Amino acid sequence: MTPDMIPKSLPEWALLLVASAAGWFTGKLGRKRDDQMVTTESRLYETVRLELDRLTTKVDQLEKRSGRMLNHIYRLEGLMRAANLEPPPFDPDADPQPCGTR
Repeated sequence: MTPDMIPKSLPEWALLLVASAAGWFTGKLGRKRDDQMVTTESRLYETVRLELDRLTTKVDQLEKRSGRMLNHIYRLEGLMRAANLEPPPFDPDADPQPCGTR
């Protein structure tokens, strides 16, 4: 602030105080919005992390189940071959066909 900008009368001082207070409150509201945005982002990241953890657990369970099912199928095929029966073709990576179609 230069010397020529210093208020010389009471109305100028009042105007300066009102403008300063308005600027301070506006800045404070801006900081409050920034804090709210950071809080919202933190909650969003936490929600995404929790959902990712839940889905990871679900995928692990499905992979374990799939492994057990494959082991069961291979065991049944072995039992069928031991009983001199030819098991139907089985390819776990092939496109699934509806039941009863060939």
